[in-house]
Amino acid sequence: MQTILSKDKSVIWVWLGFAILTLFPMYSLVKAMINDFSILDFTIIMIIIVLFVYGSIKHGKSLLSKEYLKPDFLDFFFTVISVVITYIISKELNISVVISSAIIGLLGFIFLRKYQMMIYCGSFAGMVSSQLFGYSEVLVLALVCGLVYLLTKNVFNGFGGKLGSIAFVSSLVKANVFNISPLIASGGYNYLVLVLVGLIGVLLTFYLVNNKNISSVLASAGPSLIISVFLIYILRQYSLYAFVYFAASFLGMSSKEVLKNYFQVVLGALMLGLIYYLLHHCFNGYGGKLGLMAFISSVSIFGLFSLIEQTKSIFVKKYLKQEN
Repeated sequence: MQTILSKDKSVIWVWLGFAILTLFPMYSLVKAMINDFSILDFTIIMIIIVLFVYGSIKHGKSLLSKEYLKPDFLDFFFTVISVVITYIISKELNISVVISSAIIGLLGFIFLRKYQMMIYCGSFAGMVSSQLFGYSEVLVLALVCGLVYLLTKNVFNGFGGKLGSIAFVSSLVKANVFNISPLIASGGYNYLVLVLVGLIGVLLTFYLVNNKNISSVLASAGPSLIISVFLIYILRQYSLYAFVYFAASFLGMSSKEVLKNYFQVVLGALMLGLIYYLLHHCFNGYGGKLGLMAFISSVSIFGLFSLIEQTKSIFVKKYLKQEN
């Protein structure tokens, strides 16, 4: 039973969490635009930012009528522990970070179901590259991730990619404080294959979560583990697309309150493919980047359809006023 904190709208840490998950994704988009500037990229990214901001504001207004859950020390503890364990598995056993994270997510679902979200979240931060982060850096990263999880516990629930965004924020803060530069991207993507894999990942996960009532962690981690093993160890020429599927599964974790129908789900998948293509050269080696891209997609699609509904409402009211 989780404790309700307060309905007092002045609870600072709730709004701090909201600001964190609004500003950091915007920063990542602007950073991508600066790093690889072109008129086309600038236009696309600005449209995405507008939709993302509108979706965030719309969600922020809904927080005014909600009760806030009290922070739990065990939320912090399991987030921290899963960061470290994921990193150890990946580094010491030389296993792909995608496979390591999926394994930790499944273990969380099987053995600690109450804390499966925190464990899955921490596993994303643990996906940092061992070329950039040593054990001491990962320990600090884990503590930051646990803190950010607590701050954001009450905001953007139901939006796919939220957990990964928490991990990304933690990685980015740690990297900037210790002046750790990201890795240089290697390899390219076929955009059509990227979109196809993304569509499969989003649709399958969304179907399992919202139609079959399967845990979102299981729906994401289970198929991701199977598909990643297949792509990384059998179809090795397509190993990069294991990351694409994993990112897509995060978007598919969205609730029906965020992505209301399969048309919106498909549009979300297409937007994710676009964002993936725009950001694939940025922030490599930082944990949570895959979730960040899914989160931007889910909030932006939510913002797009909220904007459409708002526009319709304005025109209907204007029409009715003229009729009267």
